[in-house]
Amino acid sequence: MRILVTLLVAIALYALVAIRLEPPEPRKERGPGSTFCAQRAYEILESLLADELPHSMASPANAAVRGRLLEQLEGSGYEPKIQSAFAYADRRGQLKVHNVIATLPGSSPDGTILLNAHYDSVPSGPGASDDGVAVAALLEVARIARASPRLRNTVVFLFDDGEEMGLCGAKAFCREHPLRDAVDLVINFEARGTSGSSLMFETSGEDAWLVNAFARACSRPVTGSVFTTIYEALPNDTNLTAYKKAGIPGLNFAFIGDPQNYHTTNDDLAHVTLGSVQHHGDNALELVRSLGDADLELQRATSRGDAVFFDVLCAFVVWWPAHLSQPIALALLVMTVLFALKAARKAGWRSLFRASTCFVGGVAFPPALCFGGAFILTQMGVIDRNLVGQTTGYSAVYWVLSLVGLWLATRFSKVQVDAWSLWTVSWLTYGVLALAASSLAVGTSYLFIAPLLIAVLSAFRDAVSGRQPGFGMTILPVIAAGIVWFPLHQLVPVALGVRQGWIIGACNALFLITALTATANIAPTTLKRR
Repeated sequence: MRILVTLLVAIALYALVAIRLEPPEPRKERGPGSTFCAQRAYEILESLLADELPHSMASPANAAVRGRLLEQLEGSGYEPKIQSAFAYADRRGQLKVHNVIATLPGSSPDGTILLNAHYDSVPSGPGASDDGVAVAALLEVARIARASPRLRNTVVFLFDDGEEMGLCGAKAFCREHPLRDAVDLVINFEARGTSGSSLMFETSGEDAWLVNAFARACSRPVTGSVFTTIYEALPNDTNLTAYKKAGIPGLNFAFIGDPQNYHTTNDDLAHVTLGSVQHHGDNALELVRSLGDADLELQRATSRGDAVFFDVLCAFVVWWPAHLSQPIALALLVMTVLFALKAARKAGWRSLFRASTCFVGGVAFPPALCFGGAFILTQMGVIDRNLVGQTTGYSAVYWVLSLVGLWLATRFSKVQVDAWSLWTVSWLTYGVLALAASSLAVGTSYLFIAPLLIAVLSAFRDAVSGRQPGFGMTILPVIAAGIVWFPLHQLVPVALGVRQGWIIGACNALFLITALTATANIAPTTLKRR
């Protein structure tokens, strides 16, 4: 029964995370002019793209899109300016970028917020999602902001050119535009697919105040400092790279669903997801309203340094100063060691050793089977070496392989394992990983700290009294682990592809070992030696 309940809880939580990771329901009714409407933004996008021709930098189609962009801004009451700047030279001669800039002056400005999206596309596609959706969303936000009560701070809307050719427009703005020195922060909107939620996946500079502002402003946050850590390790660039090099702090948003459409002819109006438009627009409008009336200097002063952060079921953001991760992890590890010593005196060191053999198998077998499964599927031609997107079926296969690996680990042990011993081994490992992560890659530390904190707190009473761990005590950390791990499980295959089976298996294993204790009393590990 414990195995069944644990499995059902995990499946229900996985489904809940998947549902919450879907973008919000798009608003199709025009309604009040002060709310963001995805349908209205989509109509703007239709007018911008018109014939849906690719519109890369320096092309006639690019100039046509720019003309329509200027018309939209002028229709909303702005007086947009064009920044023309040298980009580079090729066989066509000297090429220039043409950035479109519209400014909404503040009532008593002591800060300037820059919202950025690029209007050029790759030569191979019309760029409806990359980055037309963001352009249309910001145009709608600009219209709403212009028609709303005047904000305290100045808001600048930058629609840059030449991003696909090497961040040319953003570099030109940072290099020579006079507004560059006035900008306090930049909020960039991108896409690496045609669907999905607007993920806040990158920050820059000392980001604690930015994370705090994002947490306060956005009603449906999708984020995690693990994503910023992963992104920093990748060779990818967006406009925020140029601003980071210029010393301007910022936040970066993108949706990444259906990446097989990215930079292809399928990045067209037919593949645009209105929910993604809605989420981009909601995030932009909420940040404009919150930061537009905020004392930016005070926010920077009250939240210094870097942050570790994650969302809880896309409802709210939990964050803490990054420098606290190490002492928190150390304190939790010490508590776990004390519980381990108590368990060792009661159950014996032999029981801890037996639990360790079961645990090692539970960690090793899932990634090994997933690696083997990915290799076999690739050799059979089921998984193309360049496959991206369409990951749901493959993720299910990897979950089955991971569960088989965990089952094999418990079957091969065939020893009687004390529940406290298995709890101790599992959470001691999490404590060591939490300490290592907080030292080496602090953005990933919450993946271990959050479940370990719940495990220690829920175990305290039973550990002090010497009772065997109850089911409620062991299932709570499983729920905590699911909340922080499952978004990663669902987004990593989309972001990195499904051929990296061992990575997916390792992520699965790190969640599954938290469930070992919850099923310890009747799992195969309790079978006596034949």
